[in-house]
Amino acid sequence: MKTFNSQALEELYVKSKESKTLVCTDFLGNTIQCTFDWNMPIEVEELEKIIFDKNLKLPKEYMDFLLMANGAILYNTEEDSGYQLLSIQEAIRFTEEMKELGYDLKEEWLIFMTNLFDSDMLLFDLNKIDTKRYIIDG
Repeated sequence: MKTFNSQALEELYVKSKESKTLVCTDFLGNTIQCTFDWNMPIEVEELEKIIFDKNLKLPKEYMDFLLMANGAILYNTEEDSGYQLLSIQEAIRFTEEMKELGYDLKEEWLIFMTNLFDSDMLLFDLNKIDTKRYIIDG
């Protein structure tokens, strides 16, 4: 398990916010054009209300991201091979949907990122936020 890196996301945000694209290198070493789509930030009051209403303990770095952009599509290509970093509302809704579909998700887990090209996802273990090892590959 690992921690959430808001500093890297902030650098991506700054580099891609205006043009919404970056030249990237794929795993084969090819240069490709990737697109980035950043949601509007969530208001502090709205985030605090959601955290209180849902009794959530979120990583500070994820909350910092939400205040910068409440969700994003990262490294997308023509083949839809990017990632969706979920807004807090999407994370809650998607986690609930996956539970309803029969996924064996613990109550303290929250899905926060999905791949656009397969069913892989990343989850927070909200009971381990203080340990700095709270990300689960699902």
